[in-house]
Amino acid sequence: MMVSSGLDGGSERVTDWQRFCLVLLPITATAGPYLLPVAIGPVNVFFFRSLVLFLAGLILTLSTKIPWWSNPVVKNYALLGAFWITWAALGTFWAPDTKAVLREIFALSFGFLTALVVVNLKGNTWAGLHALRQGWILAFLVAAAVAVWEFTTGNHLQSAFIDANPGQIPVFLTQSTLGQPNNFGAFLVLSTPFIIWSLVTSTKAYLRIFYIFLAIFSLVLSIFSTSKIGFFGIIILYLFYFVFLTGSLRVKIATALVVALLIVGGIAVHSFYSIPLLNELGTIFTAGVHLKGSNLVRLNLTLVGLDFAADTRGIGVGGGNYSYLMARGAGRYWTGHIINPHNWWIEILAQYGILVFLFFVFYLLYLLRIAIVAIKGCTDSSTRALCQFAMLSLLGYAMAAVSNSSYMTQPENWFFLASLVAIMSFLLRSWQAGYHKDAMRRATVGAPDDFS
Repeated sequence: MMVSSGLDGGSERVTDWQRFCLVLLPITATAGPYLLPVAIGPVNVFFFRSLVLFLAGLILTLSTKIPWWSNPVVKNYALLGAFWITWAALGTFWAPDTKAVLREIFALSFGFLTALVVVNLKGNTWAGLHALRQGWILAFLVAAAVAVWEFTTGNHLQSAFIDANPGQIPVFLTQSTLGQPNNFGAFLVLSTPFIIWSLVTSTKAYLRIFYIFLAIFSLVLSIFSTSKIGFFGIIILYLFYFVFLTGSLRVKIATALVVALLIVGGIAVHSFYSIPLLNELGTIFTAGVHLKGSNLVRLNLTLVGLDFAADTRGIGVGGGNYSYLMARGAGRYWTGHIINPHNWWIEILAQYGILVFLFFVFYLLYLLRIAIVAIKGCTDSSTRALCQFAMLSLLGYAMAAVSNSSYMTQPENWFFLASLVAIMSFLLRSWQAGYHKDAMRRATVGAPDDFS
């Protein structure tokens, strides 16, 4: 593991305005282009991006140092971003659609800038991490409220998905503020680790009941998003945590019973609503997975992406050009007129080539190694819970990445990565400094376990 002198910022108090910004950022990221959109040429500078830009400018104006550069987690993420953006810029020389490349460079720049803003707001301190957790819970509640409105009224926020399917959207379908049902399913997977973390660290009974309700509600919402990967992803995260990351046999048995009840409940819902997702779930449970419909389309979209990577000898077709080429019939396989890759890993590989893809995957594996090493040597229960959350988040991200239709321009994708960077930089610093010192630091800085 890489070592450094650590961050002095870990012992600094998080101010009220920093805490407010850390709570606000995930909410605005989830709202995305629906919150105060401002079109500047071909790009949309909605409120989340405006806020990131404002905070970055404020930090550069007021700060006299770059505190994150000494932490390898943040430094390596910044170097990954610099390489990725540079490679994207070079793509203008070979990409068929240079405007698409420029739009993705814009999204990439904001994506990596988000992490640096979060760290400079002291998001990688104990109090800062809890502010991020609270922000993600509030973001989930906002998205869930919009989904409930959709389900009860049959109305939806305007999106390209809704516009492309006039009169064909089932009344129960939910996309919330994510612009597409698959994107909403991916968001629910990303939110699940924060719900679990909140549940296991809560000290008040009524909050534990509240988080248990959110845990069940997230699975219900995934059903109405019709995202199969989102549905199974949430179940896998719950099983992985309560079966593999906790040692209590009673908890493991209770988890298995709850999951069984949720599956039975889903079948019961099917008797009242004709939901395509539950039809497909029934097929999986009774006759195995068949390559037809959306399953075949996803497979073919993946094969097309591999073709693009191979045809360009591993350099990629250029940012944003997967959809551009698919819209012009470049794919060799049938995809039912769907032009987005529906797989973040393929989206990177096909558009940015093997080098960017490998660097990104290696960085995530590096984060996983930090969490594994940290949890082996930790005796502090709070820090152990954070290590478990970190591993759960990486697993959730791997699954959410194959649920979304396209992830490059989605602000919740980049804010989730920024949250991971903050968490892992905290864990690395804590591991280096010693958990006994970290416990003293938390006692000094202080952070609420709940919303109280």
